[in-house]
Amino acid sequence: MTVERTKSAYFPANQHLVMDTIERILRAHRLYRQTSVNRDTSTVTTTITPGFPLVSTKMTVQLRPVADQTFVQVTTHSQWYIGGDIFRMYDGYINRFLHALYTALASP
Repeated sequence: MTVERTKSAYFPANQHLVMDTIERILRAHRLYRQTSVNRDTSTVTTTITPGFPLVSTKMTVQLRPVADQTFVQVTTHSQWYIGGDIFRMYDGYINRFLHALYTALASP
């Protein structure tokens, strides 16, 4: 069984800036490993490794321009043997990432 969580948000910035900021966030934090960026499909995939190698989580970030904003959808996929998320860790991964993105885009 796989645990999957998805959350989305709009950011008042162009897609190119949002993608650059996402790449910078993923490079800066050791939590994210094996990051792959596909600018053609506006998709970023990474592996979240919280310190327990066997409990890594795939995270996919998809971007889409909407008027003068960028729509960002973040999805986490647990390992196949994870049966549930009683501690809401997967929501936490997404919320921390979106918070980091919001903070980075809001700073000059």
